[in-house]
Amino acid sequence: DDVLGEPQDPSQATKAPRLSKEDGSIDWNRTAQEIKNQVRAFQPWPGTYSNLARDEQEPVRLILDHVSIAAADEATLDDDRQPGQVALVEKDRLLVATGDGLLSLDRVQPAGKKAMDVGDWLRGHEVTAGDYFSS
Repeated sequence: DDVLGEPQDPSQATKAPRLSKEDGSIDWNRTAQEIKNQVRAFQPWPGTYSNLARDEQEPVRLILDHVSIAAADEATLDDDRQPGQVALVEKDRLLVATGDGLLSLDRVQPAGKKAMDVGDWLRGHEVTAGDYFSS
């Protein structure tokens, strides 16, 4: 049995809205899975980005090139963190709290630079647990 499907009714068709750069802004209240999907869907355009806010310094804009969901055994780091708050910083790891779960930032792209592993970026930037990412 060859199933060809049914012809579509062109009068019922709708067009997706055009994406803008602002669509790439991360809402950290969303789940880790939703943000991961956004990063994958918005490559290469418009890209997914967030701003790292540090005390008395200009926010640093980062494009998220690749992210993953943190392992379940690390979820306890999320207990008293607000969405967008840095939960863990290690030599080659950066975990950020979301509305549900932790997101690992694996590859990032600073403004005007090429994408790099987060460990390489961390070597040039002081980030501590408790810092915040915002839209």
